[in-house]
Amino acid sequence: MVPPGRSWLTGLLTLVAACRFDFDRVSTSAADSGVARDSPAAHGDGAGDAGVAPGPFGRLAEVSELSTVAGEDDPTLTGDLLEIYYDTWRSGDLDIWRATRTSPTLPFEGAERVAELSSVALDSTPEISPDGLMIFLSRTLPDGTVDLLWSTRPARGSAWSMPVVVSELNSPAEDAGAAVTADLGTLFLFSDRAGNFDLYRSSHDGAGWSPPALLTELADPAYDADPCPALDGGLLLFASDRDGDFDLYAVERGDDGAFAGPTPLSELNSSAEERDPWISPDGRVIFFESFKSGTAHLYMAMR
Repeated sequence: MVPPGRSWLTGLLTLVAACRFDFDRVSTSAADSGVARDSPAAHGDGAGDAGVAPGPFGRLAEVSELSTVAGEDDPTLTGDLLEIYYDTWRSGDLDIWRATRTSPTLPFEGAERVAELSSVALDSTPEISPDGLMIFLSRTLPDGTVDLLWSTRPARGSAWSMPVVVSELNSPAEDAGAAVTADLGTLFLFSDRAGNFDLYRSSHDGAGWSPPALLTELADPAYDADPCPALDGGLLLFASDRDGDFDLYAVERGDDGAFAGPTPLSELNSSAEERDPWISPDGRVIFFESFKSGTAHLYMAMR
């Protein structure tokens, strides 16, 4: 089905990269990073170099202005890096929260619970489209059912519609983490519908989503989760415990359309758990969740 009140395909956004970081646990502001607002590092250069993923990420930084004792995870941002959504227990229940900023060189402000996207159930794994007009989330019901829902809004700043179940993406098993490419034509999710948590892909034909297909080339006995695409689906990040604990991985799509050879993001991984990567559509900015401080908090890095 098509989200109400909007056309399906939109043009790619002019994407904005964030600032550089030189120390752990610093505020995500240009003043702390030492990057001038008019520098290429502050504004980025769009969709990468000839569709090829850039090099390693630089030093990471905790998004400390959003950190609380309740913990935060599942970060997702709009393509201009001005809105961030995540889930947290800070209201006493697992809900969807949002914070905003007026420039990617400034810290986030005004963290608040998004009432339209939150419920008495457990709401998590938000994934917003780069244009900021559509968002997916998963909802865990009292009977243990975990389903994918989506919501839309007519414009940035407008209220979100009531989330509705995306029946063509769901199964009797657990389904979560639905993230779309910048052109809104492809979606990745993770599910245990085949008995093990693996990554799946679906495409949109203008009328609805195709049945999610297992990414067999990435299927592993381990727990694979949290997919996030960049470079129009040519680059995929995900989390997996295939090496013993949860780390972040990247994989590129080959000429045959298949993904092969996942590579751990060693520059970001630690002995703690790293999960829930969000990568900007140009592949240059990453946000994720880590337990490196002992509590789940949000971190970011760029390249």
